Amino acid sequence: MRIYSGKWRLVIIPILILGWGWACGGGNGNSSSVSSPSSPSNLQATVASSSQINLSWTDNSNSEDGFKIERKTGSGGTYAQIGTVVSGVANYQDTGLTCAATYSYRVLADNGAGNSGYSNETSATTEPCPATIPMAPSNLQATTVSSSKIDLSWTDNSNDEDGFMIERKKGSDGTYSQIGTVGSDVINYQDTGLSCEKIYYYLVRANNGTGNSDYSDEANATTSTCPWNVGHVF
Repeated sequence: MRIYSGKWRLVIIPILILGWGWACGGGNGNSSSVSSPSSPSNLQATVASSSQINLSWTDNSNSEDGFKIERKTGSGGTYAQIGTVVSGVANYQDTGLTCAATYSYRVLADNGAGNSGYSNETSATTEPCPATIPMAPSNLQATTVSSSKIDLSWTDNSNDEDGFMIERKKGSDGTYSQIGTVGSDVINYQDTGLSCEKIYYYLVRANNGTGNSDYSDEANATTSTCPWNVGHVF
């Protein structure tokens, strides 16, 4: 009996040792598992131009496969993913943006185990829209008022002009020269001191700090008949 019971002790002890090894994670030879990465932090947005914002952040993980970048437009917008970068890259250039617009951003890390929490949220506003040359005025009209006066009017097709420049020539063979200016949104001009019974031609264009618009269409009018002069001989 002692020999039999001794044999059982020899069998039971290895089984207990083997079971303890499985319980400690040694059954598959791998005692570690992958966990989701730590959240990035210190997200910063730097305006580069009227159409680009550069992002940078702190990588707090050594197990991420990469980062996902999300963006929303304005305070009432909805976040959507706009790009990704690979592991170890902690910057992103967001291009093709609208000028003078505010964008908000957040970033998260990801790997096979899942996504990290989000970074802090940050916002930036792109630079103002570049100035452009104003649109040309149109529908220029010249109306005879008297033997020495012609009134001009036109359509303002721009919202960024500083004013309008009026040019005139006398007769079809004359040469255009500037005769006056008016301020922004003013769409009429009175040309006075003209010769009676003469035809005058006009052009108008808008201007701002960037430059001058194209010319309006050309308009013309003829002043009224000359008044009778004192001492006129029939």
